[in-house]
Amino acid sequence: MASRRSANVCIVALALLLVAMAASAEPEKTPPAVASEADGKIATEIEHRLSRDPDVNATAVELDVRGGVVTLTGRVPSENAKQRAEAIASKVDGVSRVRNMLSAGTAAGAAAGANSAPAIAPPSRVQRHMAWMFTARLLTASSDI
Repeated sequence: MASRRSANVCIVALALLLVAMAASAEPEKTPPAVASEADGKIATEIEHRLSRDPDVNATAVELDVRGGVVTLTGRVPSENAKQRAEAIASKVDGVSRVRNMLSAGTAAGAAAGANSAPAIAPPSRVQRHMAWMFTARLLTASSDI
């Protein structure tokens, strides 16, 4: 009986820890699902400016614009080119934020770094909700004991 009770206490403590971690994470701000005509103009202007820049390999940069939020993905030759691409995108009228997801360096360098441990991302909104539901269910179950 005592071991079951201590096991329940451990589970509740773990669930509360998960909820606390989820609550401390920054809420996700998702841009609109459909790009507007203004977003298309922003994307065209950024593509034009990136193609004129000698430091940035514009053919390896993909961009997505939603609600004025620009997301840059792909690979550029150096960290300097990565920062330059972000600076170029942020100077275009109508851009409210730039998410720079570009990788810097050669593909061989990326393959060498593939064995390193991945970064841990903060929990998503769904993960936070699932942790909350799990905790609520545990609290309800433990009150029945």
